[in-house]
Amino acid sequence: MYEVLFRRYVALTIDRIITGVMATLISFIWILPKELFEYNSIYLVLTHLLISITCDWIYYCLMESSEYQATIGKRLLGVMVVDKDYERITYARANSRYWGKLLSGLILGLGYLMAFSHEKRQALHDRMAGTYVVKKSFLLFMLSCQQDDDVKTDIVHA
Repeated sequence: MYEVLFRRYVALTIDRIITGVMATLISFIWILPKELFEYNSIYLVLTHLLISITCDWIYYCLMESSEYQATIGKRLLGVMVVDKDYERITYARANSRYWGKLLSGLILGLGYLMAFSHEKRQALHDRMAGTYVVKKSFLLFMLSCQQDDDVKTDIVHA
């Protein structure tokens, strides 16, 4: 169920490409064409950085707290983000998870590498937000078994 590390990192690559393209397109709107050729412009660098972080933040928080429970990359690779009860995470939890990802990256990626040593494959940002990344197929199977048990319990009590 939690053995999704390879899928997570491929999904991360796909999502970074998506948000990178979005940030670049938005940067072209905010940055004047003449400024694009000024290589030493601190304004250019800071503007693009701010736009990139904002695009990432909105993308990850909205997608992971949506009914799909996954970004486009995660959906393509069949994984979902859930809370401890295997339910959809809230926007606040997705927000916490996103800022934890920045921290995971700022400490030389060690926060991401923590997932290799954790039993349920939680990276630092997952631990901070109380989230798990699981295989969608296994989660759907588990939920269908749980519904069958609920039906059996209702029949027994009737």
